[in-house]
Amino acid sequence: MSIRKRKNKNGYTWQIDCRNAFGERIRQAGFKTKADAERELAKIRLQIENGSNTNKSKKIYFVDICDIFIKERTEVYSKRSTLDGYNSYLNYHIKPFFKHFKLSEITPAMISKFVKKKQADDYAPRTINDLLTLIKTIMNFAVENGYLAKNPIEKVKKLKLPNKEMKFLNTEEIEKVLKTAENFYPKFYPLLLTAIMTGMRRGELLALQWKDIDFENKKITVNKSLYKGEIQNPKTKRSNRKINMSDNLAKVLLELRKNDNDIVFQSATGTYKDGKNMVAREFNPCLEKAGVKKIRFHDLRHTFASFLIAQNMPLKYIQAQMGHESIQTTSDRYGHLMPEVEQVGRKAFDKIKI
Repeated sequence: MSIRKRKNKNGYTWQIDCRNAFGERIRQAGFKTKADAERELAKIRLQIENGSNTNKSKKIYFVDICDIFIKERTEVYSKRSTLDGYNSYLNYHIKPFFKHFKLSEITPAMISKFVKKKQADDYAPRTINDLLTLIKTIMNFAVENGYLAKNPIEKVKKLKLPNKEMKFLNTEEIEKVLKTAENFYPKFYPLLLTAIMTGMRRGELLALQWKDIDFENKKITVNKSLYKGEIQNPKTKRSNRKINMSDNLAKVLLELRKNDNDIVFQSATGTYKDGKNMVAREFNPCLEKAGVKKIRFHDLRHTFASFLIAQNMPLKYIQAQMGHESIQTTSDRYGHLMPEVEQVGRKAFDKIKI
């Protein structure tokens, strides 16, 4: 990096000459004083350190990078549900805010303004964090493809999430809901029972086929999910799993197997059930008729996990049955339901004879 004095017909001006992280030459002239040139050079130096001073980043707008990311990365490698989620976040939140800014202009300060705007609009911290994750992912994509030398917002922190009380049905409520389903929603009963006794996600349940159920060994194989009527891979690699099946559940499913369709929980026309319709027409009315608190269908996963914990099942077993990526995920979500560790530890030492 250098500053040079140049002579012209009106006297002298100052010029800066340097290269960015990609080796691209940056020349700017016409500064009236050396101090002006030094200030501009300091600004460029800071941009280079942030990885944002490249010819590409100066010319391209951030929203254009978003479109390239969707076309070249998400459409190629991601599931349809992920693609739909990204497009929703981009079209309703990210693009409207950043539409006038070039890639080189995206800074931590600008991200802070974006976060404050979303907070002012009363969006939940979890939603804002999901938006931040997507923005960081897009910026990393820009680095990988030579638009930036490094991600200038990599160290931007997410919002702290408030402790949210987990909802699940207790044993008495489970019995009420199942009895109500059996008496008033008999076609829905097998699906509800399977959800409660396996912890499977809604899309995994609706995608289930008879070939996935091993009645001899009492195992259910989870290897696909249903999203908007289309079969796709499960949420994560760990979601591919085998779940143990109780004798009671096996008995109910064997009775249901009398239909000659490949789909376990089929619609009235023999096709895959629509998840939203199932919740609106069967699950929610069943809860109301049973007189239990309203929960999401997904909370049946929490019900399954809490039941296993109540039976003192090992955390590693619960992780495998739930299909969590790591035992840390299981611990973070359900560890507070475990018996008090301190109390167990104290009692352990009482066994020592002194």
